[in-house]
Amino acid sequence: MTLLIILAVLFVSLIALVSLTEKFANKGETKPSKISAFIVPLLIVMVALQVLRALFWPDGF
Repeated sequence: MTLLIILAVLFVSLIALVSLTEKFANKGETKPSKISAFIVPLLIVMVALQVLRALFWPDGF
């Protein structure tokens, strides 16, 4: 039951955050941020680390 409450609170806060961001965002031209160049390589590293963790430590750390 606690998990459902936590998920509900996170979902409601996400909806509120998205709506406030859309309301108060700059309407000018948007450029891709510098961090977007790092997202895909970081995801690849994360997946590789998860695979290594699953192979060498199947029961966790």
